[in-house]
Amino acid sequence: MGGYVQKIQTPKEYQEFSQDVALATEYAVYQALAENLHPHKLRNLNDDESKLENGDFIHPFEILTIGGDDILLIVPANKALEISQMIGERFEKILLQEIQINEIKADDGETKKITGNYRLHHTKPFEPNKYQRYKPLTAKHSDCELSTSIGVLITAVNTPIYYARNLVEQLLKSAKERAKKLQKAGYRGGTVDFLTLKSVTMISSNVKDFRQEALTKNLPPKLKFYAAPYTLHELGGLITSISALKKAKFPKSQLYQVRSLLERGKHTAILNYRYFRVRLKQGKEALLRDFENAWCLPKDQENNGNLAPWMYDNGRLDPEHPEDPFYETIWRDMVDVYDFVEVPENEISEVVSLGVES
Repeated sequence: MGGYVQKIQTPKEYQEFSQDVALATEYAVYQALAENLHPHKLRNLNDDESKLENGDFIHPFEILTIGGDDILLIVPANKALEISQMIGERFEKILLQEIQINEIKADDGETKKITGNYRLHHTKPFEPNKYQRYKPLTAKHSDCELSTSIGVLITAVNTPIYYARNLVEQLLKSAKERAKKLQKAGYRGGTVDFLTLKSVTMISSNVKDFRQEALTKNLPPKLKFYAAPYTLHELGGLITSISALKKAKFPKSQLYQVRSLLERGKHTAILNYRYFRVRLKQGKEALLRDFENAWCLPKDQENNGNLAPWMYDNGRLDPEHPEDPFYETIWRDMVDVYDFVEVPENEISEVVSLGVES
């Protein structure tokens, strides 16, 4: 956003730019809410001070802030990731005029529309394998000069708003930092960072310190037990991977078992994961297709090996500030948001008995 603003030369251009961003932001939010949420009928309401009654319908979201390029929403946890991904994708498509917004009227009765040209002119070859960890060959170009960075906190309904907002702002900052690194590798789309807060006391300092101290091992090779932040394409892949395991009725207890093995080191985790996967009675094909082959293939396409449950990063995503090579995994992220990804009942496999052999 800052880089684009620097190219604006007249007050009129700035006004049009500001209106375009506000329009794309608002419409992306409204569309994401409309397509992912439905009115909820109140039942068993016992609050004497409430103005609502049992049987009333409410819309299950709250817009705290929406103005310019700033959004702050409260939505049901089971739709938070889908809504975030859609906001990011629709924001870009609206600015590129790939989604029309003819139904929005200005005060003078005229139809509001995007007036600027925000389409990128790519000068370098498209190399998604450099920045997409999920099925890079299926990733699409991000053709918009502007994109979103999003922070998502999944937490209990009684979490203080001030505390929750502070964490969301930290996640937003993390997503922005990831976007800047990816941009140097050729990616221009949106990024999302999320955290599932299991208790208010889970994080005593800040998100970055928590991840470095609790979810990272600095012994060679360096291991990260998480993969956030994600690109919009990767977030869609994470949702797809969880949905596939749910459809196959993958044993949830085994998700936790594999997670506990991560801290034992790279090779131990790989060996135990393979042993676990081979002995599965059901869900083996879904695990291979939607986790291993989707996320854990080596960077060298000529190598037919598999690093599951790990992904390898050579640390050279940002040439100006390179890191040492490290391994990361989406497994803990999958476990954390597993209960917040919904799959329609008619899409779930009829398999009843699942588990591993004794």
